[in-house]
Amino acid sequence: MLFQSVAFLFVFLPLTVVAFALAMKLSTPVALGILSLASIVFYGAHEPVYILLLLASACANYFIAGHIIGKNRSLYIAAVVGNLLLLGVFKYVNFVVFNVQAVTGMPLPLVNIILPLAISFITFEQIAFLTDVHGGRYNRGTILEYGAFITFFPKLIAGPIIRYSEFYPQLEKLGVPGSAHILTGLCILSLALAKKLLGADYFGGLSDQHYNTLATGGSLTTGDAWVAFLAYPLQIYLDFSAYSEMAIGIAWMMGLRLPINFDSPYKATSIIDFWRRWHITLSAFLRDYVYFPLGGNRAGKIRRYGNLMAVMLVGGLWHGAAWTFVVWGGIHGIMLAINHLWREYRGKREHSTSMLAGASGWILTMGVVLVAWVFFRSPDFATAAKLLSAMNPAAGRGAGTLSWQIVLALATGWIICVFCPNLPTIMRFLLDREKFDWSRALAIPIPSWPLVAAAACCFVVSVLYVLSGLPTTFIYFQF
Repeated sequence: MLFQSVAFLFVFLPLTVVAFALAMKLSTPVALGILSLASIVFYGAHEPVYILLLLASACANYFIAGHIIGKNRSLYIAAVVGNLLLLGVFKYVNFVVFNVQAVTGMPLPLVNIILPLAISFITFEQIAFLTDVHGGRYNRGTILEYGAFITFFPKLIAGPIIRYSEFYPQLEKLGVPGSAHILTGLCILSLALAKKLLGADYFGGLSDQHYNTLATGGSLTTGDAWVAFLAYPLQIYLDFSAYSEMAIGIAWMMGLRLPINFDSPYKATSIIDFWRRWHITLSAFLRDYVYFPLGGNRAGKIRRYGNLMAVMLVGGLWHGAAWTFVVWGGIHGIMLAINHLWREYRGKREHSTSMLAGASGWILTMGVVLVAWVFFRSPDFATAAKLLSAMNPAAGRGAGTLSWQIVLALATGWIICVFCPNLPTIMRFLLDREKFDWSRALAIPIPSWPLVAAAACCFVVSVLYVLSGLPTTFIYFQF
């Protein structure tokens, strides 16, 4: 069940919000029970058998947490390893089998496994929970509170990765969601829904067409290669950020807040800046639970850069069980190390802060990011190599299907992503002209009529798109 489906928008979501609001009038535990039940139904709509896996994993981690508070490091390590093994069995077993076959020539059979919904995100959230409880940084709360946290349906498909320490305190202040919560949540959901369907899906169609041609042995003209090169970065950003913002809007309809996950990453002027803006919750997790435990920057320069590379390789492999993802992570790891070295060198000398320097930094950053996306999207290295080769204008392969409409669409998409304010900024301005943090606020103003009108138009257009029967899904679905 996807956020953009008719079943979700007109049946599941309204029933859940109404049931949750009515239950809150009785008591918070009843409301959390209703929320957990709704989340389990949402999860089971994908693959019912994995409901048992989700519940068993959540219960096991919760009860283990009760025995590792400030002690029993061996049990804590065993629990973390157990979570990683569970992720490994479902996500990486065929990757291991394939590589063993390639190295040894042994005819090992591949395993037919359906990846449980959001297992990557849930695994990281449970590891963070165990780590924080073990370190005495947070109480584990009741099993009902933890269950509501780990199954919370708005963030199940593709995050953001939230921490129990961000969710648990909100439960103590939880109340009946008011009209401002529901109306503002609907506005956020509607604007993000249009962003996904009218933006991400359009660019996804352009990108998929050309990548699939290469993956099936075909070739591309120079024009089509550039379309694929420029369209996929727009697709993944608009798709992923739209999901995160829809999740925020849905959560807000129940008086709960999720963290902002994107902050205009294509405006970044360095790779360091990019990772402060892109998938913010993943960056924070890798920093706090991988980079710092490895020693961070406390063990000398060589160790620091080794830790950076290790973190990005882990991040790449977490995204998918393929060497192309590892290369994507490796490219970013190398560039992060170079970026830190450059900052250290520059810090000892006078440096320019001119517009030219900023533009140069942006061009270099985006060049690296765009090339890395080719490996991220390609099913294999041959596809990536063919795409990058086809982009060479000297090859004289022609424009192909490139048209002025496609050029205009790509230009519009990049102008919006690079120069226009993002949805959090727009919402902050329309809700409150002061510095209103819409990911943290408890008191929510009633949305202005221009915002409501724009959101209503976006919702209607999005529903018409869905009813047209055009294919739509999320890149990070079943991830």
